[in-house]
Amino acid sequence: MGFKKCRENAGLLALTRVGSRRVIQISAGFMIFFSVFGKFGALFASIPLPIIAALYCVFFGYVCTYSHLSNHM
Repeated sequence: MGFKKCRENAGLLALTRVGSRRVIQISAGFMIFFSVFGKFGALFASIPLPIIAALYCVFFGYVCTYSHLSNHM
């Protein structure tokens, strides 16, 4: 199996400067924690859809901008 370069991944790495696998493991632990305990899951489920869509657009813009800039450096 080969490796494929992905501009979004490179942009996210440039944006956060975090390339450790430990971060993914801790994030997975948080997701499991929030899914098991209903009160925390209900808190995140109560966030209005327009707020989540706005955050998605902002984060997507960050990743695209940094991936574009990292390819031109």
